Amino acid sequence: MGLKSIFQTLVNLFLVVVAVSVMGCASYQLGDISRVYCGSTDEAFRAQIKAKLTERGVSIGIDYCRAHGLVDAIRGQHGAT
Repeated sequence: MGLKSIFQTLVNLFLVVVAVSVMGCASYQLGDISRVYCGSTDEAFRAQIKAKLTERGVSIGIDYCRAHGLVDAIRGQHGAT
């Protein structure tokens, strides 16, 4: 593997981490509502929370909770109250 290839891989990894962090960080402006959404198993309740997040400009996709959890882990707050 050449130096250019290694550099390109590192740049791509950095861009992915930044993109995921930005997606997850948007939820921190909303308080604990994202944590409640990702921790809930009640579909009706999740639908209500999803509507509230959507009103505030947060798009809920397949990887939303994974990104939110990654930001918690990066910030060292996973499981913190």
